[in-house]
Amino acid sequence: MNHPPEPDWVSFGPAPELPEALATALPDRAALLEWQGGAAQLWRGAYLRDLREFGLVAPDAPAAALLEAARRHPLVHRFGGALPALGSRPAGGREVALISRFGVQKFGGVEHFLLQMARLYREMGFRPTILGTRAERAGEVGEVEGIAYAFIAETPKALFRFAWERRLALAHVVSGLGFEVAAALRFLDVRLVFGVHFWRELFHPRTGQGGYFPDLPEGHNRRPEAELLLADADALYANSAFTRGLVEDVFGPRLPILPSLPDDVALATAPTTARRELVLLANARMDKGFGLMLRIAALLPQRRFVALATQSDRHAALAAAEEARLSNVEVLERVAEMAPLYARARAVLVPSYRFVESFSRVVIEAQRLGVPVIGSDRGNVPLLLAESGVSLPEDPELWAAELTRLFDEPAHWAARSAAALQNSARHPFDAQAGRLARLIAGLEAPVLVAVGSGIGNVIHTTPLIRNLARRLGRPVDVVVAGDSPGALAAVAHPEHVRHVFPLNDLVLRRRYAVVFVTQSFGQLQPAFRAEHVVHSRQWGLFHAGHALHEAEFNLAAAQALLGLPYAPEDVTACFFADLTARPGARPLLGLHAGSKSGVWAAKRWPHFAELSARLMARGVAVASFGTPDEYVPGTEDRTGGSIEAMALAMRDCTVFLANDSGVMNIAHALGLPLVAIFGPTAPATRGPRGAHATILALDKPCAPCELAGPGGPFAQMTCRCIGEITVDRVEAALLARLVAEPRLPAPPAAG
Repeated sequence: MNHPPEPDWVSFGPAPELPEALATALPDRAALLEWQGGAAQLWRGAYLRDLREFGLVAPDAPAAALLEAARRHPLVHRFGGALPALGSRPAGGREVALISRFGVQKFGGVEHFLLQMARLYREMGFRPTILGTRAERAGEVGEVEGIAYAFIAETPKALFRFAWERRLALAHVVSGLGFEVAAALRFLDVRLVFGVHFWRELFHPRTGQGGYFPDLPEGHNRRPEAELLLADADALYANSAFTRGLVEDVFGPRLPILPSLPDDVALATAPTTARRELVLLANARMDKGFGLMLRIAALLPQRRFVALATQSDRHAALAAAEEARLSNVEVLERVAEMAPLYARARAVLVPSYRFVESFSRVVIEAQRLGVPVIGSDRGNVPLLLAESGVSLPEDPELWAAELTRLFDEPAHWAARSAAALQNSARHPFDAQAGRLARLIAGLEAPVLVAVGSGIGNVIHTTPLIRNLARRLGRPVDVVVAGDSPGALAAVAHPEHVRHVFPLNDLVLRRRYAVVFVTQSFGQLQPAFRAEHVVHSRQWGLFHAGHALHEAEFNLAAAQALLGLPYAPEDVTACFFADLTARPGARPLLGLHAGSKSGVWAAKRWPHFAELSARLMARGVAVASFGTPDEYVPGTEDRTGGSIEAMALAMRDCTVFLANDSGVMNIAHALGLPLVAIFGPTAPATRGPRGAHATILALDKPCAPCELAGPGGPFAQMTCRCIGEITVDRVEAALLARLVAEPRLPAPPAAG
C-alpha cells in the first residue's frame, strides 16, 4: 500500500463475496462495510484517500498504519444480525460541534440560536464546541459563557481534521455550510444534523451575492443538489412553520420545527407605557424595512424613531435619514443588550418585505417584554403575529395609523401588550430541550414506517406509529405513499415522528436500521437502504372482513414481526399531528357529506340538507367541510383548502357528522364527539373506535355489502341502502351528543 487506493471499495485480504442483497444497495455514506461472517469487510476508498491527502497518515505509510488511522473514526454499515446502531464510539465520545460561518460572532439570530443549543447539548451530556469558519479568525480558540469555541478554515481538510481529531459524535450545522460539512464528514462516524434557517442550500440566488435571496420564493429556482443534502443528513429540521412549508412544497419532506426562540424572561411587573417614547427597528438594512421606517417617520414627525445598524453600515443609514430631512430618526450601532431599548419602546417594527424572514427572532424577543409588534405580511412574521399583533402590507399610512393608536390610546396599547405576552408564553424557550432531544434521539438505529394510501388508512396507522415511538423510546420517521398529499401533515406528531417523507428518491437514499412496511402501503416494495425491511404482509393480509380493526391489525403485525407489544388502549390512540378539539361557546355542528367517487359514492348519506335545516331551526350552527363540491346548501361554507387547514378549522366543532370517509377519521383523531354513518362499508374494521364516537349503521342481513365481494351490490355500484338510515335517527344521535357536552346548554327545541 504505497499509493492511495483507487477503487470505491477496498479489501485488505481475500476479496469477500458480496451478498446478493448488497449488489444494488451499497450505501453512499460509509467508510467500512461489513456483514455477518465477521471477516467480510470492505473499506471505502475515498475515506482512506482522505486520511492520506489531509495529512493524517504519511503518504508512504504502510497499510497497517493506514488501517490503524482508519479505525479511529469509520462510519460502519452492518447487514444482518440483530437490530444494530449505525455506528459505535466509546462511551466518552460525546463531542458535538455547532457550525456556522460566524461561530460565536453574533451576526444574526442563528448565532444566538447555536449558543443556546450548545447549552442544551451540554445539559444532555455532550461536550459542545461552537465552530466558525471566518477566514480572518482561523486558528482562534476560546470560551464564551462556559462553551468552547474555535475558528477553522472553510475547507474539507480543516473540517475533516477537526472532526477526526476530536472524534465528533455529532455535527449540528445550519444553513450556509450544509454542503461543505456534509461533503467533508461523509465517511466519518459523525451524525449530521442540518437546520434550515435560510435558503442558500435550497435555492439559486437571483443576484450576484451568493447568500442573498430577496423576495423568496418568487423568481428563485430550486437547487436539485439540495436533495442529496436532505437525504444525507441524519436529522433535519426547519426553524419555523413558514420554512417547513416552503421545504415541503419544493422538496417534499415535512420536517420537525426547532424554532429560533430567545430565552424566556420573567417580568416582575406588568409593562406600562411609562417612558416608552421610542419606535424601534432592530435592523437598519434597507431590505429589512429601514426605507419604509423613514417613510413612516415622515408621517409622524412628533414621534422618535430608533434603528440599529446590526448588520449594515451606520453611516449609510444616517445619510439616508439626513437626505430625507428627518430629525426624528436616530441610528445606533449594534448593542450587546436589547432589553434597555425594548423597555423604552412603545412599539417594535418588523417591516421585512424584500428580505423574507424565515423566523424573526425579534418578534418574540420584544413580546417577551410585553412590547407590541407591527410586522410585514410576508414570511414567518404574519404567522408569529396571527394571534398577537398586526401584520400590514407595505403602506406607510397603515403603519402610521397603527402607531398613532398605540401612542394615543392607552387601552389599545395595554391590550396589544397583553396579547404580546400571551403569544410569548405560547412560544416558550423551555420547550426547546424536549424538541432537541427528540430530534437527535432517533440518530442511532433509525426506524422508518411506510404507510398509505388514503387519509383514512393513514390515520389508522397512527396508533402503530405512536406505539412504536413509545416502545422504542424515540421518534420514528414515516414515508407516505398514495393519493392524499395532506397525509404528511396527519402523521407529523412532534412527539412520535421526526421526519415525514412522500415516496420519492430522497427517502430511498436515506439510511435506516429498520423499515416497517404497513399493509396500507400496498404491494409496492421500493429499494429502501435499510439493514432490515419488514413487511406487514409477511404476517397477514388485511381485508374488510378481517377479525381485527385496521388500526389493531397494524399494531398486531408489529407485535408479531418486531416483538413490540401493545395494549388495548393503544388501538384507539389515533392522532392528526398534535391537534385536538377546542370547541367554542356556541354549538357548532360540522358536516362532511362526501366521499371518494366511483364505487365509494355509495357511502354518501343523501339527507344532509334536510338534517341541516332541522338543526339550524333549533339554533344550532352548521358548517360544511371537505371539498367545495361536498358543500351542503344553507350551511356555513368551510370547504376547500388543504387537509391540514381543514383539520385546524374542524377543531372549532362541538360535534361532527360524517359518512365513512377520510374526513370522518380526521374528526375522530381530533377527539371531536362524532356521529359516523355507515351503509355499504364495514364499521367493525374501518369505523371510529372510542367513547366519543357513535356509529349509525344499517341493520339488515345484506349489510355491509362490501363483504359480498366482486359480485355484490357495492362492487357493482348498485347499492343505495344508506338512504334507509332516517333523518330522525341521525338527528337524535346528534342531539344526544350535544346534550352530553358539559360546557354547553341543551340545544333549543325546534320552533
